[in-house]
Amino acid sequence: MSDFKLTNSDFDDCSTLIILSERGRQFWDKMNYKRFIVVGNGSSNIFVLRDNERVRICDEIRENGMDFTN
Repeated sequence: MSDFKLTNSDFDDCSTLIILSERGRQFWDKMNYKRFIVVGNGSSNIFVLRDNERVRICDEIRENGMDFTN
């Protein structure tokens, strides 16, 4: 099972990140990524990120052995 899903957002220059696994949620919380959220729903694990932050966050997720689904 993948840990995250990344999709386009309805907001300009933003992407939507969905946390799919408990491991992904723990990593998200550990890295305190909530400070980069434009809009979010923590109970649904759906967050909108600015594209300039998305690249760095996604790179860090991959570097820590987690992956994405389409």
